[in-house]
Amino acid sequence: PETAAQHFGAAFSSGQVYALADDALAEAGRVSGALAALQGPRDALRDAVRHFALALSGLAGRGEWPPERGGEDALDAAAGLDGALAGLEDALEPLAEASAGLESCLRRATGLRALLRTLDAPEPDWVHWYEARDRRFSLNRTPLSVADPFSELRADGAAWIFTSATLAVAGRFDHFSDQLGLAQPETLEVPSSFDYRQNALLYLPRDLPDPARDGYDVAALVDASVPVLEASRGRAFMLFTSHRALRDARPLLERRLDLTPVSYTHLTLPTK
Repeated sequence: PETAAQHFGAAFSSGQVYALADDALAEAGRVSGALAALQGPRDALRDAVRHFALALSGLAGRGEWPPERGGEDALDAAAGLDGALAGLEDALEPLAEASAGLESCLRRATGLRALLRTLDAPEPDWVHWYEARDRRFSLNRTPLSVADPFSELRADGAAWIFTSATLAVAGRFDHFSDQLGLAQPETLEVPSSFDYRQNALLYLPRDLPDPARDGYDVAALVDASVPVLEASRGRAFMLFTSHRALRDARPLLERRLDLTPVSYTHLTLPTK
């Protein structure tokens, strides 16, 4: 359901705008006289993106868009971003016939500006929200339900098979099937052959800080993990929800434990 929501939704991101600005300038270098015409609008667009990102940083890391209260600076910055996109669009229009690359940039500028304006207007059955972190942002448009559009996608009559360890809730598949509009699907739950009672132990540390809050420090996580790693003599498979948390945890673990890591990528597998 989450993947379907992303597919049927839309996102306007700082990365898209930066890429457009840089691509427009690169394409302008291949057309006589275009560089002088696009340099100013391109720089103004990049400045507008930075200003909008800075305005969003004054809000929570994620929230509804447009914000109901406390978002005046962000709304003003969004209007400035729309104006900067319009400025680049106007500069590209007389140059679009000169090259396929500039014509593509014009289409992208027009599309991004239309998307930004769509996101500014709330719609029934849709959720408009923003996410901002580290001077990067995205404005998102997500359907409240993907059941109808997903049902249309399956209208060709082909068989669909969904399999996962997490589809059933209390032995029922309604939660998953209802979200995707699957009417009376054939279901099968296969129990695990693994003896969890004899071979697994759940350890849930109490009073750890909320990882979603600003300034989260993984040191508390490391403090809670070290006794377990010592008890297992380093036999551990550590998963992190972000690569940043992994990078922060690595030096803390190395100082506390005499272990040789096999790999530090998206996970670690230390051995004695």
